[in-house]
Amino acid sequence: MVVVLTWIIIAQHRYHDRHQQFRYADTEQGVRVIGLRPNTPADKLNIDLGDVILECNRQPVNTEAQFYAALLKSPTYVHLKVRNRQQELIITETAIYNGAPHELGIVLFTDQEG
Repeated sequence: MVVVLTWIIIAQHRYHDRHQQFRYADTEQGVRVIGLRPNTPADKLNIDLGDVILECNRQPVNTEAQFYAALLKSPTYVHLKVRNRQQELIITETAIYNGAPHELGIVLFTDQEG
C-alpha cells in the first residue's frame, strides 16, 4: 500500500513538473527582467516580467554589469530595446531619477560573471 501511494505521489509530481511554465531562464542575448518595483520609472517603460532587455541607451547588454554601465552613460534618461515574451521587439524610453540610475526599478536575472 505504501509503495503504491508513494508511486502515485511521485507520478503526480512528475506530471506537474512537466507542465510547469518556466518564465525565468538564462538567456544567451540580453538580460531578463524578473521584477519591477512599483512607483519607479520602470512603471512607465511598458515592460513586463520575463521580457529580455537587449539594448540600454543603444548599447548591447548581456550582463547586469553591462546594463548598469550603459545606464550610467545617460543617468537621467533610459532608452531600451526589449524582446517581450511573444518575441516582439519593443523600443521604450523614459526619464529616470536625476543621478540615480540604480533606482530605475528593474530587477534583472543576475549575471554569472566571475
